[in-house]
Amino acid sequence: MDSLRFSIIVPVYNAEETIGPCIESLLAQDFPKDQYEIIVVDNNSTDGTKHRIQRYNVNYVVEKKIQTSYAARNRGIQEAVGEVLAFIDADCVADRNWLKAAVELFRDPKVGGAGGKVIAYRPVTYIERYQERRGEMDQEQYFIAARKAGRLVKIITCNAFYRREIFDQVGLFNQELVSGGDYDFSLRVQAQTDYLLAYADRAIVQHRHRNSLHEFWRQYYKYGLGRLYLAVEFNPNAVEQCRKYGYLRPLYWKLRQIATRLMALLSHVLRYTVTRRPEAKQEMEDAFLDAVRIVALYFGNLRSSIAQRTPYFE
Repeated sequence: MDSLRFSIIVPVYNAEETIGPCIESLLAQDFPKDQYEIIVVDNNSTDGTKHRIQRYNVNYVVEKKIQTSYAARNRGIQEAVGEVLAFIDADCVADRNWLKAAVELFRDPKVGGAGGKVIAYRPVTYIERYQERRGEMDQEQYFIAARKAGRLVKIITCNAFYRREIFDQVGLFNQELVSGGDYDFSLRVQAQTDYLLAYADRAIVQHRHRNSLHEFWRQYYKYGLGRLYLAVEFNPNAVEQCRKYGYLRPLYWKLRQIATRLMALLSHVLRYTVTRRPEAKQEMEDAFLDAVRIVALYFGNLRSSIAQRTPYFE
């Protein structure tokens, strides 16, 4: 097991500013250089990403046919030779002991996959700090919440490890999805194999959270797009219940939820206007981004619901 070979797969699209630090952190792993490879999959970047990648001694491949990160990951899987496939995103930086920490988990033959610890990378803007406070992409939080509720766990692909043989058993990522493909794959592994999914608290990755309102909106909009597919696949009873209600009643419930968020925002704006206290400002900013997040999720959910002619709202 000490000679376990890893293939690190990095999907990338228009990330010329972040892919360099990501690759450098992978090249600097405290791990035998002949026991891991780095595969960077360019998903049709139009900026200087290609030239930035080619500065480094990594395996550069291109996924041209399908424009999703999961298609890029699948292309990387096809190129990989390792016994364990490690996934990280182009906007992440891996801790020096990232691979070494994963090896320890895979000493247990029952462990088929693992999700590592994700922390915020140098949050500066209020949007980044908000996501840090919310525990955005905090896999430990996801594992704890799932186990308390008796649900299957999910592993997000900005910090994930899977045995190669698992892909032979359950197939690749669903490359048609723009969001939720990592969750979908985690659920398939747990439904179709006897392998356990573990949390790797010492396999640490720093993730650059969205730092603009536009990117923040897009992120949660994409999350909303993926929710119907996951519900159809893994929670069909909820979908059937929504079909009984049709569009209007769930729409009313969601609009009430949005209205509640907006009223909370107004309350925090008034409080900050009167007091000008720093904590009131943070509460106002959090309330604003809470409202943006809920609305973005709703619109993504609504779009996929209309496209598939299936009323569904969480």
